[in-house]
Formats: sequence, C-alpha cells, structure tokens
Amino acid sequence: MAVAVFALWALLVRKRTGIERNPPVFDHLNPYQPTSDLMTLPTSVDDGNQVNDPRSVIVLPLACALGGVALGVVSRQCRDLISGPVHYEALVSLVVLCVSSLLLVFVNRKAMPKSAHLLFQLENSFLWLGHALGWLVVNQSLRGDFVFFSVAMTMVTALIGSALLLFMRVCKERSWPRMGRGKSS
Repeated sequence: MAVAVFALWALLVRKRTGIERNPPVFDHLNPYQPTSDLMTLPTSVDDGNQVNDPRSVIVLPLACALGGVALGVVSRQCRDLISGPVHYEALVSLVVLCVSSLLLVFVNRKAMPKSAHLLFQLENSFLWLGHALGWLVVNQSLRGDFVFFSVAMTMVTALIGSALLLFMRVCKERSWPRMGRGKSS
C-alpha cells in the first residue's frame, strides 16, 4: 500500500514539475508552405521524451525499498497469526507486490526510452529486495525457498514490465488508428 502511495506521489511530482508537458504548438506554421520553409523549426522542439527529475530518480527507488521492507515485515508478522494450509498473508503480499510493479511501469512510461527501462528495473528490484529483506529480518533465519521465489518473481516482473514499456513505446511511435473514429464506408 505504501509503495502505491509513493508511486502515485512520484507521478504527481513529475506532473507538477512540468516533466509531462505536451510539445509546443506552432501557430505560425503554414501547412501549405513548401517543405524547404518547414525545415526551419525552432530548436526548442521536444521529441516527446521527458527529462528525468533527479529527485524522483532517488526518491522513488528508496520509497520502493522502504515500502517493500514494510510489506515484508507485516507479511512475516501476520504469518504467525494465520493458521491453516494456505498462507493468505503471503498471497496478499504477492498481489500487492505485483500491482506495485505494474504501477511502476505506468509511472515510468513517459520517461526517456532508455532510462524508462533502467528506472523501472531499479525500482522493481528495490521493491522486491526490500520485501525479502524485511521478511528475512523478522524471520531471523535464511530460507532458501523464500529467497529463490523472491529472485524468480523479481525476474518475472522485470521481464513483464520491460515488455509492457516496450509495447507502449511501439504503440506510441506507430500511432495506431483508433477504433470508432472517422467515416464509415
């Protein structure tokens, strides 16, 4: 829950600092001008990529780590309270971690293409590492199955998140036609 709050907070900070701005509209351009005249565009045109705010590059991974630690501690503390063959606290923490990883994809989707993957991987790794660290500190012993599962889920969410980031960038570049718009023949 804390990770979701921090991810949304970072998204709002990025919006408030002007990182998610629309490219400027050039009203002085005439669409009927010859192409040689159109090639002299102002140099301040942004190519649609964001500049990453240094504060969000530091704050969001640390927030992910702290949120992961908090979730790991709560999950391990609740393990003793719930009896039975199914560990519901582990399932809830797994769902929260996976949803948090998806939120991180959407937080980083507007960043520059190369840094979006890097930032997502960093934040996702800190999230899962923090969860494992919090869980293992409360458990006071090293559990090989838990460490293996945490590493495996880190890799799975990293691959899925990077694939989603790549897919969103390709869709944006191709500007797919939207259904239901235009004239029907």
